[in-house]
Amino acid sequence: MPRTSIFISLMFLLLIRSTARADDAAPAGLSLRDAIDYSLKHNPRLSVARHRVAAHQGQVLSAKAPSALALQAVPFGTFNDNPLVLSQTLEVVGKRDLRARSARSELSAAEFDLQTTTLAVTHDVTIAYVALQEAIARRASVEHSAQLMETLRTLTQQRFELGDAPKVHVTRVEIELDRARQTLTEATVLVAVKATALNAQLGREATTPVEPAEALTLEAGSPPDLASPRTAALESRPDLRAARALAAARQSDVKLTQRSALPDFVVQARFGDRLGGAGTQVGFGVSLPLFAWGGIRGQTKTARANAAVQAALVDRAQLEAGAEIAIAARRLIAARAVAESYTQRIVPNAESLARTLRLSYAQGGTTFIEVIDAQRTLAATQIEKTRALADYHTALAELNRALGRQLPRS
Repeated sequence: MPRTSIFISLMFLLLIRSTARADDAAPAGLSLRDAIDYSLKHNPRLSVARHRVAAHQGQVLSAKAPSALALQAVPFGTFNDNPLVLSQTLEVVGKRDLRARSARSELSAAEFDLQTTTLAVTHDVTIAYVALQEAIARRASVEHSAQLMETLRTLTQQRFELGDAPKVHVTRVEIELDRARQTLTEATVLVAVKATALNAQLGREATTPVEPAEALTLEAGSPPDLASPRTAALESRPDLRAARALAAARQSDVKLTQRSALPDFVVQARFGDRLGGAGTQVGFGVSLPLFAWGGIRGQTKTARANAAVQAALVDRAQLEAGAEIAIAARRLIAARAVAESYTQRIVPNAESLARTLRLSYAQGGTTFIEVIDAQRTLAATQIEKTRALADYHTALAELNRALGRQLPRS
């Protein structure tokens, strides 16, 4: 074998081995679960949802409390008024219970909305994390391709100087190298953009250094049977439970409005002098709305309409949830099949072809154009594999959200 061929073969083998060692080293950084936990503590959306829960807790306390004890002071008095009058209204026929029931349902809806927001934040952080993983893997693939082109340019230049290759081969490699460098620049910028997007989801400064501790991989096994999870999700998904809680609140509002026309008892205590008598007097009375001018009828109609609207929203939410689960499951199955194809067949075959043609070219057994085409095919398939893995993890995140899972599967 000529010395030039031996030198070329050794250069390619050293490059391949160094690249493999670089790929085996796991980066130290932020895991997906740690990123989610951090975001659940710092994301502003969750802070807003928690404050809304606190506000509804206050409304429950107000709704459960009886009517305020009223004190009427008449310091100068009149010929028929006491100086001090205490009044307490006693609501009957369950008005206070209905008001408290409505408030508790509103509180439940707010708590379920907090869970829904938690799911949304988990989903969004996962998507941003996967996008950064994809950008980093894409940059690594482009960088590897650029390194191979650097080596090929050096070897082609040496063969040209020895008279074993024409000048056009050197020019062609330089063009491919320039293209790889340009693509690497774009890939580097994309990594910075995706890191900024992830920091935004984490509630951190845009320029905070962040690097995934995990690489994009394909989980072993196959997607589980979704029949039981789908049924459970339609019962337990927090957004559906929030919609049902609001429907219960609207029904309580209807009953409360209907009972607003019924009388309440009033207890009064009068203190002080009065014309014709003196001392403390206690009395009972009835507070009865005589004529509401159609106001109660209008309020009842509005309450019934609001209850009907919320009931329809519950039905629509359940239908949409079922469709989301079905679509997410199909997309996950398809994305997994594509990722398996690239991981198990397409990329390994492209790597084998490119490696074989490089060694063959080093020994003078193949053409320069075949080496270039094989290298371009390998670079393209590696990027497509990264995209397929990212699509798979994105589809998994969509299914987790559709099923109401708080955290991605480990």
